[in-house]
Order: sequence, then C-alpha cells, then structure tokens
Amino acid sequence: MPATNSDYPLIRDLWRGALLNTIAHAIWITSDPILAHEVVWDGKTYLRQDTMGASGAIHFADHHTVTGAFFSTRSTSYKPESAYSIAPFLNGIPDDLRTLANNKVLSYLLQEHGGLAQPIITAAFWSANTQLTAAMPWEEVWNNGGYILNIELRPVHSVFDTLQTDLELTSAQLNLLQSLVHKRGNELTETITLDHSEYETLVAQGSAGIAEARELLSAINIQIPHSAAD
Repeated sequence: MPATNSDYPLIRDLWRGALLNTIAHAIWITSDPILAHEVVWDGKTYLRQDTMGASGAIHFADHHTVTGAFFSTRSTSYKPESAYSIAPFLNGIPDDLRTLANNKVLSYLLQEHGGLAQPIITAAFWSANTQLTAAMPWEEVWNNGGYILNIELRPVHSVFDTLQTDLELTSAQLNLLQSLVHKRGNELTETITLDHSEYETLVAQGSAGIAEARELLSAINIQIPHSAAD
C-alpha cells in the first residue's frame, strides 16, 4: 500500500506516476491493443480500468488542482439492491472542486441504479495544497478502488522492476520506457518525438497496436513518427 491511513499521496507523485504508466502502457499495447482501454486520456482526465471490476477517473486541472473518483466491485460501499448516495464520498470537497468533479470526472462512472443512469462511486479524493485528501482515511480510499493506481503511486525505486515483470517487457523496452520517462519529465510543454532507434524498439515485438499507442502518447505530447511499417 503506497500510504498509511493519514498519509495521503503527494499530487506531484500521482502526476508523475500517471505519465510514467501512460508511457509503459503505450509500449505494452504496441504489439497487441486488446487492453488499450485500461489506460486512456480524455483531455486532462486520466481514465483507468482493469479486468477485475475497478475503474477510475482523475482530472488534472493543473499540477495542484486534482479530483478523482473510483468504482470497485470489491467494495462493500455499494450494493445494487440498496439505496445509494454519492454524498458521503464527497463530504468536505470545496465547491470549485465539486464542480470539476461533476463536469470532468463523474460522467465517466455512470451506472444504472434504481432505473436511472447516475454516477456510482466507492471512493473519491481531491487536492488540498500539495497533497490529496478525501472524506475517508487513505486506507479506505485505497481499498475501495484507489488500488487501481498501484503503478502510479508505487515508489520510483521499485516501479520499473514491477512494470518489467507485470508487462513482460524486454530489456530494450524497459530502456525505452526509462528513457522516455526521463525525457518527458513532469512538464508537457515540449513535444517529444521518437527517433528511428526508439521507434524500432517500440515495434520490435509487433505493431498491431501502433495506432492506439500513438493516440495514447500524443495525450502527453509524445509523438510516434509514421512509418511504412505501420
């Protein structure tokens, strides 16, 4: 677990992790796009999904203003047959961040409940100065859906080893990931374009998902050059 009950993550770590995981996912899906939907950007909203019933949406208005919400089928916070209210998960959120959540986050987490389509979440967080905060302790946020950010909030010293194992990255792919993460940094103002060698490494295991990888990386201002191999 990335943090204890009272130790909410830093916003900068979440942002760094989202960029890192975006690059890792793009490298992974280049050969096969079947799980491309697990990491997606829609403008400034970062969308996560897994195959085990968890999903999340995080909106980065800037490096200091963040709102996020999650749904997990593992959570006991939601029972389809019972009354449901989103209010407890957003208790204490400032008005401006609630507006952001309404407009940029909750629409990605709609389900039918009681015959109506509405946002159904089991956890949420938002920014407070340099950290995240929530209506519940961090452990509860984590256990009720925040765990989908396992890579994004993993310490840097272990994240690359974890990604190499989980995604079965080759040594060349791992080197490409580390290089692109270093080049990208935390700012998106400069466009990065893969050179020929980087492109060859990217497609070395196949290029069936090159279009999906190109779209994903373009969201964080990394460009994949077009090639006849596409």
